[in-house]
This record gives sequence, structure tokens and C-alpha cells, in this order.
Amino acid sequence: MWSLHACWSRPAAGREFWVAELRGSGQVVGGGAVKAGAALRPLQPPPAPLAPGTGAAALAATALSPLPADDKAGAAAAGAAAARTEKTTAAPLAAPAPPPEDAAGFNSFEVRLHGPLEPTDALLFRMVVDGRMRRRGVGRALLERLVARADEMGARRVLLATGNPDAASFYEACGFRRRQGLRQADGAGAVLVRETAGPGAFASGP
Repeated sequence: MWSLHACWSRPAAGREFWVAELRGSGQVVGGGAVKAGAALRPLQPPPAPLAPGTGAAALAATALSPLPADDKAGAAAAGAAAARTEKTTAAPLAAPAPPPEDAAGFNSFEVRLHGPLEPTDALLFRMVVDGRMRRRGVGRALLERLVARADEMGARRVLLATGNPDAASFYEACGFRRRQGLRQADGAGAVLVRETAGPGAFASGP
């Protein structure tokens, strides 16, 4: 968990990775990634962050907001993260070529895992919250920010797959529904979908 300390974006590939940090300390408490379909690329930079609320439920949203100018400790942590990101961008590690994608922008594994996908879909994956911060609203706040980001991208649906029954119940409590007749590639787990709130959203479908 503690290795998830930087944010990255690959606009042409439709990928973004987000982390939530404790304001002022730079301590990472959660993270998640989004992959957007071909119709939503290249990704545009996110607009101004959502205004954070109060209490533990707003922790992730607050952590993702810009630090105030007088927050010296937070600014130092943000500067260190930016330096790490810049270093990664300047000298990326060699990586194997990504698998080929279909016309919708997804590879064969993603289609097998989630079922039929559309160019306006967004996938949510690598969702994680530090065990010491669970049941404090971090996961829900981070999930809502990722869904809102998918909406900003123009996605009509957000989909995810999980083999964890407790996680599936959590996602259902957050407005996701199971895709009927679909299971993960190994026959276990669940595939879930949630429509976005934007003008392109729809209320029905598989």
C-alpha cells in the first residue's frame, strides 16, 4: 500500500491513477485507477477538484484537493510527489508493449473479465484503501471521486470486477449493480456497473 505514492496519467491511452493522501503529511491512504474507452480519448486534464466536505467521509476528496499556500508541510509533500512524478516521466522504466485493443479501446482480457464493452465505458481497477483507514469513509469518498472523474471524461458507465464478496457488497451499497449472467474469467466474483450522472448516462442495459 505504501508504495502507491505518486499519480500518473496517460491521456492517449485513457489511463489515470489517483491516490488519496492525508493532508499535510503526504501519507497515502488509498488509490484507484480508471481506464477510459476509445471515444473518450485523449483524456483532458481534470477540472477544479470537488469542494471537500467535512468529517472522515470527505477525507479522500480533501486529500485530492490542492494544498493551501500556507500549508508548508503539505506543500513540501506535494513538491516531493511532483519531483518523483517528473523523474518517472523523464526516465520511464522499460515496459512490454501493451496488448492490442479492440475498436472500443479495450484488450481481450478486459473484455473477458467485464463482458461486452462500449467506447464510452470506463473501467475502475486497483481500488485499494489502507487497512488502518478502513471504515472511515475513505473508500467511499475515493470511489465517488473516481466515478465523478469518469463522468467528467464523458463516460456513460463505470464498470469493475471483483472476486471479493465484501467488496462486491460495498460497491453495491455505493450504487453499482451486478451485470446479470456475468462472472469473472475464473468463474468466481462479480462484475458490477454504475451509470454516470452526466447527460449521456442511461438507466438501463446489461
